[in-house]
Amino acid sequence: EYRILDMGKRLGRFISHYRDEFFLPDKRNQQVVFTYKPKPGAEQEIYKRVADISISMKSADHLHMPECVMQFAQTSDYVLVRHTQDAILAGYLNDMSKYNTTNEIKKTRLAYNSVDVQLSKSNKRFQYKLIKSGGRAAEFENAIEWLCLSGIVSRVRRVDQAWKPLENYCDVDAFKIYLSDVGLLCAKKGVVPEDILYPDGTMDDYRGGMTENYVNSQLEANGYKTYYWESERRNAEVDFVIQIGREVVPIEVKAGDNTKAKSLNAFKAEYEPARSYRLSTKNFALNETELSIPLYAAFCI
Repeated sequence: EYRILDMGKRLGRFISHYRDEFFLPDKRNQQVVFTYKPKPGAEQEIYKRVADISISMKSADHLHMPECVMQFAQTSDYVLVRHTQDAILAGYLNDMSKYNTTNEIKKTRLAYNSVDVQLSKSNKRFQYKLIKSGGRAAEFENAIEWLCLSGIVSRVRRVDQAWKPLENYCDVDAFKIYLSDVGLLCAKKGVVPEDILYPDGTMDDYRGGMTENYVNSQLEANGYKTYYWESERRNAEVDFVIQIGREVVPIEVKAGDNTKAKSLNAFKAEYEPARSYRLSTKNFALNETELSIPLYAAFCI
């Protein structure tokens, strides 16, 4: 899996090279080797090389987790966790009243309540008319800015050109809005665990937006500034574009195992990125410069 993530830069592209560098034959029958044992200092060297893209914890380590995560780890009670999520969402609404001007309270709540509706649409670009009939940017731009600055939502702007620095090519008037936490998004929408664990097709219109929201949260947690790309003719769109070092990397997100991605292919044909990521329910795979990553491993990017 490390070879998939870094294309073999840290531990080698082939298992034979990795084995020769870090291991010695252990149990064997003449020329047939059954097991291998680490060379002296090999374990420490392996951990050192992958330290920047992995987390290693021992049982004695203590990790501070978000309240809902810790609560579920201790109780495995979805109902209790949902009560906590509802309390957090209620706190958001209270903050909108407490730390906002009187004229902006209603507008901020309207904008906030439209986020999950926006994500249900096939075109997830933020539309003011979905806040209220006849809604305009001039009326709600302060409310959107307040929600972003408070950390309740994240704004992902569109780029028309995928060159560095991406910020130079972003369109300030075209953006998507995601909730800062996908668990709270589910609570806000009334999504229950069974909807995720045992999908029956009734949420297909919402799964795409919810999955994008999850991936954006993971990318931002890893320190990336996220954008999305749309071609000049508006006939191709890549869900996320980020900068990793000197590279501009496109990321396509699929809620299921259908990994056909015409837009990603269009991006690669135009910009020839050194690597690209495709997230879906499929397992790890490497196809030339395209890395397929299962959704659960989005944190590895």
